[in-house]
Amino acid sequence: MAISETIRTFLQSAGSTIITVEFIKKDGTIRKISFNPRDRNEIKGTGTAVKNLDIIRVRDFNLARKNEPAWRSFNVNSIRRINCNRQTFDFTV
Repeated sequence: MAISETIRTFLQSAGSTIITVEFIKKDGTIRKISFNPRDRNEIKGTGTAVKNLDIIRVRDFNLARKNEPAWRSFNVNSIRRINCNRQTFDFTV
């Protein structure tokens, strides 16, 4: 199983647990995003369907709490760390 499939499976199996992912954005900066993988609140707008299976769309928990636009996406291949259930999985090695 490819790492992207493993990460997708992990995120889907996490249930409603808040997950924090640290990843490298396209511009090279590092971002952390916290989300509930089961959050399926309506996406507003005319967005396009994701064709790249390595891209995951989530709703940033911290932005949503502030009633700000919260939908974000990241590439599983750019993940540095995942924190879930008091465990950290480090991919920077």
